Amino acid sequence: MSKGKRNKKLDYSRVLRGMIVLLVSLLFVLLFLSDTGPLSLNRKFPILHSVSENARDGRGPAGAGKASVGGDEPGSSGKEEEQGRSGEEADLSDGERESGREAEREPIELIFAGDLLIHLPILNQGINPDGTADFSWLFRYTEDIFHEADLAFANMEGTITGKPYYGYPVFRAPKELAQNIRDAGFDYLTTVNNHAMDAGLEGVFSTLETLQEAGIGTIGTRLSEKEKGYVLVDCKGIKLAFSAFSYETARSGGKRTLNGAAIPPEAEKLIDSFCVEPGLSDIHAADEKSLRDRVAAMRAEKADLVIFFMHWGIEYAREADSWQKHYAQILADAGVDLVIGTHPHVVQPLVTLPANNPSGQMICYYSLGNFVSNQQPETGNSDGRAEEGALARVLIEKTEEGADILLADYIPLYMYKTYPGYPIENKTYGWVLPVEAALQEPEKYEATALVPRLEKALASSREVMGKAIKKGP
Repeated sequence: MSKGKRNKKLDYSRVLRGMIVLLVSLLFVLLFLSDTGPLSLNRKFPILHSVSENARDGRGPAGAGKASVGGDEPGSSGKEEEQGRSGEEADLSDGERESGREAEREPIELIFAGDLLIHLPILNQGINPDGTADFSWLFRYTEDIFHEADLAFANMEGTITGKPYYGYPVFRAPKELAQNIRDAGFDYLTTVNNHAMDAGLEGVFSTLETLQEAGIGTIGTRLSEKEKGYVLVDCKGIKLAFSAFSYETARSGGKRTLNGAAIPPEAEKLIDSFCVEPGLSDIHAADEKSLRDRVAAMRAEKADLVIFFMHWGIEYAREADSWQKHYAQILADAGVDLVIGTHPHVVQPLVTLPANNPSGQMICYYSLGNFVSNQQPETGNSDGRAEEGALARVLIEKTEEGADILLADYIPLYMYKTYPGYPIENKTYGWVLPVEAALQEPEKYEATALVPRLEKALASSREVMGKAIKKGP
């Protein structure tokens, strides 16, 4: 073959290779960098919790279409998203553009539940003859509330460890419970409370791993010191920061304890707690500083709102005790916007405190009472109040300066169990009822025989918690 023919053949080969590369590149752009493609610059990646692989594989709360990440996460820069929106808006009429902006300004809704306690009769009801477990019946009349909210939270009182199972005083629940909670519409659970160490440190880790595998975010305990102590969530453009702390029981051999179980010193940084034991002023001062430092770190993340879950107070007390009021004011002075309290197993007042935050006030639910439990009308001499609880309902709007709480309200609850003749074969046949809805349609909620109890629960909750808190006059 002559040299000229060889060169011409090589030229054709280069052209052909170039065309193939060009076609592959175009396919790459169309398939991978489109708005819906796996490498799209406009894709939003879900947050599960501080440092979770689940956040990277789409199993976190945002995977269910609730909250989503803003411009801080990999693959979703704020500038690129803004450019994308500007390009889309160029094709819209003024009316359509304004309508879109109004939609963006719609407030977000957060729902908070109280203590989720899987007592022994509930365990017996939920465990099937074949050894599997199902607790979905507990949420049959509340799950719509959680699914309709932008984010839903509760306090996981106890551990999720698998066999052997126990109820009070050492809570160990089946692992199926985690998926039931996720299916009920919950996005995050606080995992620090006086029962967090009921199965030791391994129980703390098992609970975290099981919840995270189910796609539930966790707040208050963590698997590694590398994880942040707080959780950041971008919900429709509003950046929320969450922390959770629990009071400690009396020290044992100088060690911090929860429900009498010592927290190993090497694990103290994995479990957020504070001391309320009298006579330990140095420890109190250190814990107060730790809370202030946490708030400062959350504010440094440019959070629009800082929210704390506090497990505190005296069981079955209708009013906040001195420690609750003390730590609430510390949080308010540090700049917290909202506090959600649990532990007393009964509802306590909804109040505002003067605060060092943009609004000048901190909203505090001292206690939401029980969400799920087997506690009785006579438990703790509570006159039925341990069967009652409330969901905190908080509406938040985006503002030029950040975000404001428009409304802090609550939905009274009643934990139904069969009466008379309870317990029946050591089982509980019941579920959580939204009181006002059940009173309006008792047949729909299987509550016809419960009307007197529901009326009492409604009156009791209103008397203790008071009025909703609204923005403005």
